[in-house]
Amino acid sequence: MWALVWLAIGVGLRQAAIASVGPDIREWEAGALLDAWAPQGLDADASFRPVGPGWLMAWWLSDVSETPGYDVAAARQASLWLQLLALGCAGLLVASLGGLLDMGSRSLGRGLCWMTAAWAVHPTLIASGVGISSEAVSGAACCLVLTALVLWRRVGWIAWSLLPVAFWLSAWAGGVVAASAVLAGLIVFVLPVPRLRTSFPLLSAVLLAGAGSVWLHQSESALMPALDTGPAHGVAQLAGRSLVQEPSDPVMPHALARHRYGQTLDVIAEEGPAAAIGGLVDRVLLDDLAPHRHAPSGVLGLPWVVQGVLELFIRGGLLLFAVAAWTRLKLDTESAWPRAGAVAGIVVLAGGCVAFGVGPHLFAPVDFVLLAVAGAGATGSRADGRSTRYLAFTLGGLLFCTLAVASLVSDPRQPRWSTSLMRTGTPGVEHVERLRALTPASTAGDLADAAMGLLAPSRPDLYHPRLALALAQSAVERSPQSPVALGVLVRAHMAVRQLEDARSSLARLRKESPSGDPRVADLQEQLQEQEARLAVISESP
Repeated sequence: MWALVWLAIGVGLRQAAIASVGPDIREWEAGALLDAWAPQGLDADASFRPVGPGWLMAWWLSDVSETPGYDVAAARQASLWLQLLALGCAGLLVASLGGLLDMGSRSLGRGLCWMTAAWAVHPTLIASGVGISSEAVSGAACCLVLTALVLWRRVGWIAWSLLPVAFWLSAWAGGVVAASAVLAGLIVFVLPVPRLRTSFPLLSAVLLAGAGSVWLHQSESALMPALDTGPAHGVAQLAGRSLVQEPSDPVMPHALARHRYGQTLDVIAEEGPAAAIGGLVDRVLLDDLAPHRHAPSGVLGLPWVVQGVLELFIRGGLLLFAVAAWTRLKLDTESAWPRAGAVAGIVVLAGGCVAFGVGPHLFAPVDFVLLAVAGAGATGSRADGRSTRYLAFTLGGLLFCTLAVASLVSDPRQPRWSTSLMRTGTPGVEHVERLRALTPASTAGDLADAAMGLLAPSRPDLYHPRLALALAQSAVERSPQSPVALGVLVRAHMAVRQLEDARSSLARLRKESPSGDPRVADLQEQLQEQEARLAVISESP
C-alpha cells in the first residue's frame, strides 16, 4: 500500500518538474531528442548512443503522441514512462532477490516500499526522469539481466530462456557500456572454471544472444544492437582530446565504430593512462557527486546545495542497505564467485557510465540497480526493527555526505565541470530550436539549412543523416529547382549510402545549376570517391 503512495508521489513530483522545465531544452538532451525524432533505421555513422532508447521514444512519439511535429513535451512524457518501466524492472529484481533471502510477502512489500520511496525523492532520478536521455532504459536492461541470472539459479532450465533475451537487451538498450558490464561479470564468474552445468548454460546464452544479433543485422532491423561510439568519444575526452570526423574515415558503420575505438586507444597511449584516470576521477567528483553540478538551480526550484546533499544522503543509505543484502545472498553454496561477478559487472557499469560522460546524470543506470539491491537489503531486520533500519540508512547517508562537505570546502568557487562533450556551447539546443521552428509554411531554404546542420555538426552526437535526408527531401518537394536543396539532398543520400539516388539527384542538380558551378564538381568528386571505396569493400573477401 505504501509503495503505491510513494509511486504516486514520485509521478507527481516528476509531472511538476516537467511543468517547471517547460519547453526549454538542456544541451545534454539535444542528441537524444534528435535520436527520437530521426526515422528509425541503420544510419551511415555508427550510432552515438545505444539504439534502444531512441527506438522506444520514437515508438512513443509516433503511436502515442497526438501532437504532430517536433514535440518536446511529448518526449518528456515518454522519458517519464520509460523510467516507470525501469522502476518496474527494479521491482522484479527485488522480488527475485527475495527468494534468495527467504522473504515473506510482508518483507517483500517493505522492500518495495523502501525502493519506491527512494526513487520518488531521488533528485537525479527526478531530473533524468523528465530529461530526454537513455539512462532509464540502460538501468532497466541491467536490472533484467540480474533478474534473469537470479531466476535461473533458483528455477533452473525453465528460466534459462530469459538469459539470451536479457543479454541481447543489455546490448540493444544499454549499448557498449551495459554489454561490457555483463561480459565483465560473466568473465569473473567463470574464472575459477565452475562446473560445466553452471558455465555451459551461461556461455550458451551469450552465444545465442550473439547469433540473434547477427540475424537482426542481416535483416537490417532497428532492433539490432549497434556498436555505439559515444563511449569512445567520452574516454578520449577524459584525456583532453576530441575525436573528429575525417574524409578518410571508414564508410561502413561497423568499420567506423571500430576505427573510433582504435583512435581512443591511440589517444590513451599518447597521453598516458594517468591522464585518462585523472579525468575519470574529476568527472566522478565534479559531474556526478559534487553539489556544484546542480547549479544554478535544482529540480522543482530547490537550491542546488540542498539537492546535491539530499542526493548523496539517499545514495549513501541505499549503498549501505545494498552491501547488507549482498553479504546475505547465498547465490552459490560452494563459491563466492557469483557475487564477485555481479559486483564486477556493477563496477564496470558505473565506470562505463562515467566514461560515456554525456550528461549530468551519469550514475542513473547504476542507481536503478542500487535501488533494487537496497530494497532487498531493507528487509534485513525484523518487522519490529524499524528504528534499526532508519538508523542504518541515516548513518550510510551521513557518511556519504562527507563528499559534499569536502567538495564545498575545497572548491567554493563558481561551479566548474570536467572535460566533457556537453561543455562546448549550445549547438545541440540550436539544432533542436531550428527544427522546432519549422512549419508547413517553412521555405526550402529553411529545410535545407536544418538538414545541412545535421550532416556537418560541430559535435558527433548531433550527426543524424536519416533525419537530414527526410528534411532535404521535403525541401526538394517544396522547391524542385533549388540548387541548394538539391545539393543537400545529394549529400544526404551519400551519407546513408544511397548512391543510385545520389547520382539521380546530382543529375538534377547539374541541370538546374549554372555551367561550371564548382559545387557540382565537388559533389561529383565526393560521389566518385565513395563509390570507389564501397567497391573495394564489396570486392574484399
